[in-house]
Amino acid sequence: ELCANAPTDGVGNRFSIQIEDGSCWDSKNPAVSVDGHEDKVKNILDLPDSLTPIDENFTNGDEFILPSGLSSDTCDQIPKVAEYYDEPIFGKLPDGSWLQFDPRLSIQSNTLETPLPDGGKGTEFDSRGLTQCSNTPRTFLNEDTCFLSDEACQPSASNTDLQVLLEDETLITLYELTNRYVYSIIGLNVVDQYVEMDEFPVKLPHPCTASLRSRWTRKEMSGCDPTELYSSTNDTLTDLLSDESDRNPYIRDIYFPETGQCNATDTDPSVEIIVGDTCWERVHHEYLSIYDITYWVTRHPGSAYHITKWA
Repeated sequence: ELCANAPTDGVGNRFSIQIEDGSCWDSKNPAVSVDGHEDKVKNILDLPDSLTPIDENFTNGDEFILPSGLSSDTCDQIPKVAEYYDEPIFGKLPDGSWLQFDPRLSIQSNTLETPLPDGGKGTEFDSRGLTQCSNTPRTFLNEDTCFLSDEACQPSASNTDLQVLLEDETLITLYELTNRYVYSIIGLNVVDQYVEMDEFPVKLPHPCTASLRSRWTRKEMSGCDPTELYSSTNDTLTDLLSDESDRNPYIRDIYFPETGQCNATDTDPSVEIIVGDTCWERVHHEYLSIYDITYWVTRHPGSAYHITKWA
């Protein structure tokens, strides 16, 4: 494995690896080559010789870009947004030499004729926030044609307090517009039940646990079964759940303070409580959480069907 010092990019630059006796051994980055091991590599692209060296003063001519697009069936198998554990992508040049794709560089077309409309908001969305929304800074790659838009990442309305309710209809519309698989989470329990009666069930901490975030959902009063709680526990939870600034009509999150007061003998994490004219039931802290799981469409071990079937 690599020693503490981070390796330096570039052929011939030094890196340090730890050997069996625990000592570190310095070496130099070799040129990329998978000759004789092609059958063990998932992604190999045949590259043309029209590559352009970039930033030669810093890379010694070892890094290139392909200004024109590349048409290959292999491209369709490569995730749109690179993840840390993705298979590496290699390219073979006509002279038999090899290159490895660096996902940290994303080439965007941003010309006076066709400027980027918002400075990269779509890229931020596709990368789930890993790529930040901003105008592309002027670099050696775009200095001749750089055009900075003046509407990058601006809200579509002057009211910045706009809230979007993520309910079923909204998620369906989001899928139809973006083809992203965004789902809400259900089916998680406060207390898991085991078939084997001799095992202790796994359960969440009591909502009176210091610094704990607990989630609560509204329940019909006709089906409400208030939990018997000591007065200190009941009063503290009632006070926390009485926050009317939370406009979510379905759930409410509360954070139990370090100095909060509850009776120590109240230990059952499943709680129902009446606050005013509302019955609140404690649920799993990820109940109705919203996640974009598009990433797993091509990576789910049981096939994409188990992700796409809910769309």
